[in-house]
Amino acid sequence: MRNKSYIGPSPDLFVKKTGLYKNTHPIIVLRKTCTIFYIFITSPILLTVIKVAVIFIFCSILFCSRLQAQRGYTAADSSIIYHWLDKADSDDLKGNADSAFYDVNQALQYSRKKHMRRGEGFALLKLADLTSKKEGATQVLKMLDEPLRIARELNDSFMIALSHHQTGQVLLNQNKYADARAAYAKALPYYSMQSHADYRAMLLNESGFISDKMGEYD
Repeated sequence: MRNKSYIGPSPDLFVKKTGLYKNTHPIIVLRKTCTIFYIFITSPILLTVIKVAVIFIFCSILFCSRLQAQRGYTAADSSIIYHWLDKADSDDLKGNADSAFYDVNQALQYSRKKHMRRGEGFALLKLADLTSKKEGATQVLKMLDEPLRIARELNDSFMIALSHHQTGQVLLNQNKYADARAAYAKALPYYSMQSHADYRAMLLNESGFISDKMGEYD
């Protein structure tokens, strides 16, 4: 006698409707299972779902490939670029201008080859700095436009600060004190008090020099 608490369909009724359990011979069961599976996989709805899934996977792979190609650089590439930039700073401090120019151009070319915009921006800033020391400030202001544009594109606050700071230094060397002060005022908010204390101190010291030149005394 069937448990009265059972509320599902009668097993006898299920056998009568499907015939699945009338003959339990393994070959017959396997044949019927295969038939059901074939009907399932050839269902128009299932085929549509599979097509959509395949298209989605293909598009995802394509997108990731293009993104990687766009990015174009690895951690190893970054290490190479910053090695050249550090070497340029070191050679510049030693007074080896030619070596510094070589170093920064290596960093710039490699950055562009690998599509590393941050490396390119810092290389352009260093190139402008070296050019200012070697050839004067005549053409340097134009050289600072591109790194500032890259800095804004990347939302890199340190690069933005350096771009304005170097612009101010060029204007200061041209005795354009008011313009230099305006450039410094743009740079200061982008220097972090914790991470860029040395740069802030340099900028404030130069701002004090401008005030003296303009006859402004506390």
